[in-house]
Amino acid sequence: MACRGNSTPRSGSQNSAEEEAHVVNLLEKMNLTHDEGDFAAFSDDDKEGKDVREWALIGKVLSPLALHITTITNAMRPAWGNPYGFTLRSVGEKVENLFIAGFGCQEDKLKALNGSPWMVGKHVVILQEYDETLKPSDICFSRMEMWVHILNLPLGRMNVKRGTRAAELIGEVIRVDAGEDGKISGEFVRARVLLILINLSAAGCS
Repeated sequence: MACRGNSTPRSGSQNSAEEEAHVVNLLEKMNLTHDEGDFAAFSDDDKEGKDVREWALIGKVLSPLALHITTITNAMRPAWGNPYGFTLRSVGEKVENLFIAGFGCQEDKLKALNGSPWMVGKHVVILQEYDETLKPSDICFSRMEMWVHILNLPLGRMNVKRGTRAAELIGEVIRVDAGEDGKISGEFVRARVLLILINLSAAGCS
């Protein structure tokens, strides 16, 4: 037999309001001690130890065929002087022949970058600075630096000023090798020039 109480049953909304008021009251009475008040901040910039990602390059082999990463590694390692800490890993679709080259120091990275273009067999390898924000689909090699030799110039043109003018017929001149007096020795003018790649689809650009 059920017992009938004198109190009126509380509605669900009334119970919820009272519970909420109780929680608010508890929070108002809460005080953190000095030790409990410490907090930890996290961001994408946090680094543990030395970040070696800055010693990396993005590369691409301009080949119509997909090359195995071992083939690229076996060609680049001796070409770059078997640098300490050297690693190579493929990224993106295999047919793109994209890779990331890691180095143990900045000097070895710059040696590879400033010596480009390199070759894997008969195929050109072009490089650019590593950018961790890029996706493989965003990587585009529309520009390429390379060394050129300009042969058999008249003796009076073997200097920085005339050598630069001759190299400008090829591309934007980055620098010309010369002595401190601006004169060029040897059989040719050696210049570093920047070329704009016309066939952007071959360079991975849409």
